[in-house]
Amino acid sequence: MFKTDLLAWLQNSHFIENGEVAMCDHLANLVVLKEHHAKISCPLSNASFASYIFTSLFLAPSYKPLLTMITANACITGKPVSSQDLILHLSEEANDAAIKNSINQHHKAMIAAHAIAKGKSKDIKEKSKPKEKRKDEHHYDNCKQDRHTNNQCFEEGGGMAGKAPDWWIKKHKSKGKDKAKSANAAKTEEKIMKLMLHPSLLV
Repeated sequence: MFKTDLLAWLQNSHFIENGEVAMCDHLANLVVLKEHHAKISCPLSNASFASYIFTSLFLAPSYKPLLTMITANACITGKPVSSQDLILHLSEEANDAAIKNSINQHHKAMIAAHAIAKGKSKDIKEKSKPKEKRKDEHHYDNCKQDRHTNNQCFEEGGGMAGKAPDWWIKKHKSKGKDKAKSANAAKTEEKIMKLMLHPSLLV
C-alpha cells in the first residue's frame, strides 16, 4: 500500500510556474520520494525517475524548450537522459530565470523612480517660473481698467458715460475724495518744505 502511495505522489507531483513551490524545492521533493522507494526495496530506475520528472513539468511551458533540447540531444547521441543531468539542467534554468526576473524587476523599479523624479522636477520648474500677467481681453484704455469695453464704460468718454448706477457713482466719489485728500496732503507737505528751506517766506 505504501509503495502504491509513493508512486501516486510521484505521478501527481506537478510543478506550477509562479506557484508557491520553487523549481529547486520541487526537484528536491521528487528526489525524496525516489529515496523512499529505495528504502522499501523498490528502487526506481534512472529512466523511470527521469520520466517522472518530465511528467511533473507538464504545466511549466517555459521549460518546454529546454526539455525538447535535452530529448533531441539524447536521440542524436543515443544516450538515455540521466535524471542527475536533468535535475542539474533544470536547476540552472530556474536560477537563470530567477536572476533575469530580479534584473527585470530592478529595471522596472528604476524606470518608475526616474519617471517620478522627472515628474517632480518638471513640477518644480513649472512652479518656479514667474507667472506672466495676462492682459484681460476686455481692457479699455480710456479708464485703464479691465473686464469691460468702450460701450460698457461709465467714465467720461465711455459709451455709458452719464448712465452710471448709484453704486458706481458712490464708489467713484469716495475714490475722488481719497485722491483729493492725497493731493491736498501733498500740497501741504510741499508748502512746509518750502518754508523750511526759505524761512523768509514766513514774513
